[in-house]
Amino acid sequence: MTKIVVNGASGTLGKLVVSELLKTVAPENLTLITRSPDKLSDLAAKGVRVCRGDYRDPESLEAAYAGNDTMLLISSIMVGRRVQEHRNAIESAKKSGIKHIVYTSVAGVHPGNPTVSAGDHIESERDLIESGLSYTIFRDQTYSEMFTPMAQSALMGGVWYQVGDKGKIAPVSRQDIARCAAVCLQEPTKHYRVTYELTGPDLLSFREISHMFSTLYNRPIQYEILTPDEMHEKFASWGIGRDVQEDATNPGVFWGSDELVSAYVAFDEGYHNILSHHVEFITGQKPVSLQQLIEEDKAAL
Repeated sequence: MTKIVVNGASGTLGKLVVSELLKTVAPENLTLITRSPDKLSDLAAKGVRVCRGDYRDPESLEAAYAGNDTMLLISSIMVGRRVQEHRNAIESAKKSGIKHIVYTSVAGVHPGNPTVSAGDHIESERDLIESGLSYTIFRDQTYSEMFTPMAQSALMGGVWYQVGDKGKIAPVSRQDIARCAAVCLQEPTKHYRVTYELTGPDLLSFREISHMFSTLYNRPIQYEILTPDEMHEKFASWGIGRDVQEDATNPGVFWGSDELVSAYVAFDEGYHNILSHHVEFITGQKPVSLQQLIEEDKAAL
């Protein structure tokens, strides 16, 4: 039986992947890596191996990875620092005998992409390709789950602010990414050295997305186009500075407006205008639509 490692197992995506894996994988064949093992104590009690590990501490990774076959490398959130963090994980995996890595990259990987963090993923993909290991790369489109909190200010204030009006994306749910990861981790030979574009089923403009929320919540939302400089000013008025704030709990404050605005520009320039059927190709199931997910969110709220 394939022995599987999941990095970042106590995070939102990591937990979903683990839940999918436990449907078909025996607990003793899973190793979960986290900086906070206490968060996974319930799984440890069920026989899952839980190890403390940190991308910044290669020794902790090598010890945790030993004896395993495949590994999920969930990308670090630390923009500008994560290239070395990912490199540590890849090198530790190679030393410990891991044979296949599934890596969560991002949609729009292209040397011309203006998004600040895009270069991180370009380098990490290159490191993985040149490692000599087998791999599967997921270029994940923007998570569908991010849109409800993004839309809250528009629903309250009546205005959706966006840089430009040409951009389109096909948001993908974390659950669909988790299902894809579970399949590829268990069947690495079928996904040997492959890069997948993981998207949802619908390619949408941001104007269409704002209209979707307006209709569903029965609240008027005006779509207002801003320049990048005006968008920076808008973020500043919301208390979001330009740089990454590591200790911030608010996602917008954490990423900073340099990352966010550059991503908006990338959307408008078409770097994320991608629609694939790779989720269904990998899992045999159609991906969840953004419409379905935000309807479920509204019902839950």
